[in-house]
Amino acid sequence: ARRLASLEPYADTPAKSASTPAELAAASDLVCLCVVSDDDVREVLYGDTGVLAGMADGGIIAIHSTVHPDTCAEIAEKAAAQGVS
Repeated sequence: ARRLASLEPYADTPAKSASTPAELAAASDLVCLCVVSDDDVREVLYGDTGVLAGMADGGIIAIHSTVHPDTCAEIAEKAAAQGVS
């Protein structure tokens, strides 16, 4: 979570958290994103600590944000190059 306060309701549950999006992706087959903007989606997906840095071949990313179709095409291309859909 980019805002630690959003994790508070899960503090006393079996839910696990990760330090980075890459760490989360490394432990997941499916990562769902629900952020505000195209730039936010890119921030969570790209870079050394982004989802794509940790997602294994065969992983799936589901974007639940309202973003531009070109952004989706860009992400699909970069993800596919890593064996992620």
